[in-house]
Amino acid sequence: MNALVKKFLSFSYGKWIGLIISFLLTPIITRILDPTQLGIASMFTLALELLLVISLLGTDQAYVRFYYEEIEQNRHVLLKKSLKISFFTYSIVTILIIMFRETVSVFMLGEYSPEIIFLLVVCLSFNILYKFGSLSIRMQQKGTFYSILEIFNKLINFSMVILLFYIIGAKYEIMIYSTCITFATLSLLSIFLDRKSWIKMRVTNIINMHSKKEMMKYGFPIMLTTLIGMLFQVVDRIALKELGDFSQLGLYVAAFKIIALLNIIQTSFSVFWVPVALESYEKKTDNKSFLKKAYSVVSFIMFILALIIIASKDLIGLLLGSSFSGAAMLMPFLVFIPIMRTISEVTVMGITFKKRVKLNLIIDAATLLLNVIGNILLIPIIGAKGAAVSTGISYILFFTLRTIISERLYKVVYNLKLTYLIIIILLLYAFY
Repeated sequence: MNALVKKFLSFSYGKWIGLIISFLLTPIITRILDPTQLGIASMFTLALELLLVISLLGTDQAYVRFYYEEIEQNRHVLLKKSLKISFFTYSIVTILIIMFRETVSVFMLGEYSPEIIFLLVVCLSFNILYKFGSLSIRMQQKGTFYSILEIFNKLINFSMVILLFYIIGAKYEIMIYSTCITFATLSLLSIFLDRKSWIKMRVTNIINMHSKKEMMKYGFPIMLTTLIGMLFQVVDRIALKELGDFSQLGLYVAAFKIIALLNIIQTSFSVFWVPVALESYEKKTDNKSFLKKAYSVVSFIMFILALIIIASKDLIGLLLGSSFSGAAMLMPFLVFIPIMRTISEVTVMGITFKKRVKLNLIIDAATLLLNVIGNILLIPIIGAKGAAVSTGISYILFFTLRTIISERLYKVVYNLKLTYLIIIILLLYAFY
């Protein structure tokens, strides 16, 4: 257990330092930009995230799943195949972006900007490189290197936002430029830190266990699932843009920036947890007991954090400043996003173990449908708060479906009655 704790800390300390940097940056951004400018900038990030999922074609998940099945000295071949598939898809995506550049630009910004379209294409390529660079480091369980990347991620972004503000002023472009510069730097840094793996890719006469066809067969359903999952995560922002305005979207994004600090806990746990859980399963240890203990610890910590966040909403409103004080009222509902996702990372492992990844498509489609209906009904009535309520409730369904389906494949008896009792109490407190 001590070894696991040390490994977790090596992966997570970068996230925690990044959390501090983000905590310092958020109130600066909400004082530099007004809600409308922040709302516009967020649409560029949203488009970048969606296009990354499409370009990867699920090969990032195939790389993770097959990594420990591959002979150690051949794992760089798995990385090379993943990159080839991703950049082939990226080239098609780039052609489509150029063909429909005006439509894409208007969707993001409300106007046509050739410069932003160019930045989107370039930033996407660096994002792909960084994705696999950091994945390779993660799967080798080099926690210190992974944390270095996380620290530089936030540090570069922080520095660029401040610098660009003094150069071009309080415009949404400063957020876009800082994002592109950050990913360009991180991609090069990740390759440098894991340069042995990237140098090995030049060797062409090695055959590994998993073909490109097998990787795509495994990864493509995950890509569809991830895409639907992404739509589930961003449908609230798209709905706010279409049914509300950029100002409402900006308030929502500001609330999300605070909740993103909790997302750091979720991603830190996921980065550490997935390789450890898979390794435990492959070694056929007492895996079910291990999962139950992990569930108890993780759910306890996350529910305590949710309680603290909801109780601190007024204080957070002061932190964001007068222009964004309304964002504090959204957070009690948005807190269910990282809470439910983190806890479900434990309960969903049955689907991962049994390689039934297509079931995630059903889960995400059901939660997406609920969120779309909720947003359509609530946003015209209560604006950004309606989007927050709909999203929070949808994530409770997301946790429920993940847990039920996973338990049917790999039976683990979790204390779900207590979990749902706490969820109900937190929901009532959020509405208070």
